[in-house]
Amino acid sequence: MYKVVVSDLDGTLLDSNHTLSQQTISTVHRIVNEGIRFIIATGRHYQDVKHIAKNLGLDLFLITCNGARIHNKQGQPIFRQDIPQHIVQSLLEMAPKETLLNIYKEDQWLVSKPNKTLLNFNKSSGFNYSLADLFSIDHKNVAKVFFAGKPEPLVELENKINEQFADLVSAAFSLPNCLEVMAKGVNKGQALQQVLKEKGFSLDQTVAFGDGMNDYEMLSQVGMPVVMANAHDRLRHSLSHYEKTLSSDNHGVAYKLEEIFPA
Repeated sequence: MYKVVVSDLDGTLLDSNHTLSQQTISTVHRIVNEGIRFIIATGRHYQDVKHIAKNLGLDLFLITCNGARIHNKQGQPIFRQDIPQHIVQSLLEMAPKETLLNIYKEDQWLVSKPNKTLLNFNKSSGFNYSLADLFSIDHKNVAKVFFAGKPEPLVELENKINEQFADLVSAAFSLPNCLEVMAKGVNKGQALQQVLKEKGFSLDQTVAFGDGMNDYEMLSQVGMPVVMANAHDRLRHSLSHYEKTLSSDNHGVAYKLEEIFPA
């Protein structure tokens, strides 16, 4: 019997307009009222995600920055891990020329140049980026560095980062055009283990939903991994077994939850 559900946001719980459908909200509320624990695990910043959780209408454990931050239901931080300060500069310098550079710090999202497309991800929460010279700012308390650009150069960048800093950072694609870098060992899977341990549940009792490679560790460990129809092929090929559901635009999470936990 599954007792916990954990879901990614973009491309999973949220549709392509980065919003929650009423069907999704209703289904999640029903299973929570029936005693199922619900957790959000995302690459987004906590300041962004707490507004999405509020729109969902539930107090939830929030795994953010791909596991670099965990907040409990009261909004208190219970885990944090930053990228080693001395390598942030080197990571930024490795980026291909046309790449958009991003940094998540404590309460900030800092970018190297304006990008209106990025703002679409956060229009429901109001959490926006600030422009900054990322090479000259203080590199303390950096939860995540991420790069937005063309997929092929980003794959090359991923390989370079893994070659030079595999002992210090973890890198994963959240989207084909977004490569995210966290401290070594930071991922949604290890963060989920901490939350489950604190609440007295096991991975075998957990259902997880995801669509990107930053969901891989989480999906590969749980009792029922569910992959969205819109997921990247790389994720599907990386998992030995998984359940399928509809795309995020077709309320795939709600559809599968209704199947697993019928009313």
